[in-house]
Amino acid sequence: MVRVKHRYLLVQILYPSPTSPLSKNTKPPPLDTLAIHGPTADTINAGLLSRIIREKIEDLFGDYGAGAVGSSLQIKYLSNATSTFIVRCARAVVRLVWAACTFIGALPVGDRGGGRREEREVVMQVVRASGTIRKCEEEAIRRAKALMGRVKGLEAMRDAGITMDSKGSAGVIDEEMQDDAGDNEEDAVMADDDEEEEEEDDDVD
Repeated sequence: MVRVKHRYLLVQILYPSPTSPLSKNTKPPPLDTLAIHGPTADTINAGLLSRIIREKIEDLFGDYGAGAVGSSLQIKYLSNATSTFIVRCARAVVRLVWAACTFIGALPVGDRGGGRREEREVVMQVVRASGTIRKCEEEAIRRAKALMGRVKGLEAMRDAGITMDSKGSAGVIDEEMQDDAGDNEEDAVMADDDEEEEEEDDDVD
């Protein structure tokens, strides 16, 4: 019996714009970093995410993409608090699933009435691809801890009276964001060694 090899993608849901326009008397969010990495609505669940990804795959790659993915696509983990999820797919179609996640630009957050859905603009960033779910879980924990450390640092800067407009503080923050963006390069995250590929995983059928 041949074991089907899977790939696991760790995806971060980012929110580039606020939920509603700011009025003149409304203060901007205190921490832009925290706003971008905000929580996901409870209406978003694993089943809905899976359906949205499948619809996008069919939209981009037609019947071929829908048939190639088949039943291998499955949301194995979803955290609405940290806006991260892990999707499993067959190794042969990992690039199709990756592309579909990248092209998703909005998620439904409610119903406007009359059959119209209210949507919120999002950016789905694939931050890790691995042959085992454990590696994705470890990366999710590492990124969550790094985000909390960054937020605490920004809070300390605000308490000390250092504004985001000052050249010194803004430069440090920009460099940190560029470092995190560099971790998202495809060549880096797609590099799975042979040992990891052979590692047994309970979630692999």
